[in-house]
Amino acid sequence: MQRTFLTVVAAAGSAGLLAVSLLGGPAMSASAASAGHVTGPPVSGVCVFAQSVTQPDDYGSTATSKAGRYVVEGLNSGQYELEFCPCFAGSTTLAEQLLPHLVRVTATHATAGANASLVAAGTISGTVLGETLHDGSHAVVPQPGVCADAFQINGFGANYGNSGTNGTFTITNLPPGKYVVYNLASEWYEDAATSAKATVVSVSARVVTTLADVTLPSNGAISGTVTGAGGKPVAGTCVTATVSGTEGTYSLIGLAPSNYRAEFSSGCGASGYLSQWRNGKASAATANTVKVTAATTATGINASLRK
Repeated sequence: MQRTFLTVVAAAGSAGLLAVSLLGGPAMSASAASAGHVTGPPVSGVCVFAQSVTQPDDYGSTATSKAGRYVVEGLNSGQYELEFCPCFAGSTTLAEQLLPHLVRVTATHATAGANASLVAAGTISGTVLGETLHDGSHAVVPQPGVCADAFQINGFGANYGNSGTNGTFTITNLPPGKYVVYNLASEWYEDAATSAKATVVSVSARVVTTLADVTLPSNGAISGTVTGAGGKPVAGTCVTATVSGTEGTYSLIGLAPSNYRAEFSSGCGASGYLSQWRNGKASAATANTVKVTAATTATGINASLRK
């Protein structure tokens, strides 16, 4: 069996900095020479994930021992991505890292030169609020269960956090740099429509960067009826990602306020009908949009399908 040996140690004189050396080959002993010069005390509890870039089923993972060494076993020859993720107690102090270059593993030969550094991590935190109707009036309340994702603009850093019952979230283990933040309510930080327009968030080592509160508008909805020849309701019509009911009616709920294009197609129980966009348009580019506003349903978005 082919095995790959790696060692993770803290570089001398560099607080929060780690160095990694990789050796590849068949069943090599712990005394095998490593590629590069690494000094300092070892770091345990760093998870390492190796993933083939050509074969999804070729992967391996493990964690460093007290001696800072780990073994990824059972890897076939090929090129691998290596991800280093601190997974020990208090592991938010070090940044996750994807090795910026691929590592080639070849059976019966040593793999050298996979040197990397893990730096001290920064954190992004914030609070997600949401508008809701209460006793006929709008209220703003914490929103639990919202996923917030941070993506480094010029680098490989990325992570996510979920808001808790009080609406707060933390995104940890981020390498220092500039980030954009996105959430599953389909908006970028500070209401930007695209990542290019999103407010850039700077992350520094050992610093918690707190974002301004994010207030999500109430969701709206789209509803209508789908009919075929003679105005007969068509059940089982796909309306974007929602299946129509037995009377041909459908409802798309949980939509963030915006302009939408609705597509109707077979495949969710109905068959033999041509796909079309709202008002019988043939493509998204020519389709009429549907305006969805907070806490309302845009009704009457109907379709008459043809075979």
